[in-house]
Amino acid sequence: MFKRKRASGIVRKALFSYVMIGFLTMLSACGQQTSTTNQQPSYTKTVAMQASWAIMYNDVKSAKAASDAVLLGTIESVKRVTGGGSAVGVVATDFVFKIEQTIVDAHHLLYGSTIIIHQTGGITNSTKFEVSDDPLFLVNEHALLFLRIYQPGYAFVVGGPSGRFIVENNLVKPRYNPEGMTSMRNQSVPVKDFIAQIQSA
Repeated sequence: MFKRKRASGIVRKALFSYVMIGFLTMLSACGQQTSTTNQQPSYTKTVAMQASWAIMYNDVKSAKAASDAVLLGTIESVKRVTGGGSAVGVVATDFVFKIEQTIVDAHHLLYGSTIIIHQTGGITNSTKFEVSDDPLFLVNEHALLFLRIYQPGYAFVVGGPSGRFIVENNLVKPRYNPEGMTSMRNQSVPVKDFIAQIQSA
């Protein structure tokens, strides 16, 4: 059974340890979007953010051990964008992720056919806020994700970009090579082979 105490601790870790954000550019009087859209919002300006990841995972075994779930699926839509001004906080986006295959559900925390993926950064008031080495998810992006579930129905990717993989033409590759899985740097592998590797780790 999911415990609220565990969730609050993970949220604190996610906010204060998981990633420390330093704005290179500040935008005043940013608003907040709350409507669901199946299209990526448009933008005319980009604000780059830098992150210091508390932990990066260079092998499947350690990433799996740190995850509550490992899922294959597609970013279906943007549920909401929050934050934006100094009084509101860091911009973040909740994406609706359509689950195609559950590879790992270690603690039986999943329910339903979708899960919300929380990511630092977002598009608000025609400005894109984005962490340099962890680009915003794109609507219709096919992905394999190592996830920590911090409250029922909500998750974030473990290890920032090191727990995030792009799936194209039945091949999977790290979203960010320089600090991704050592065994997969600069190469793609068949999805079924990578799934088998995760399940046996």
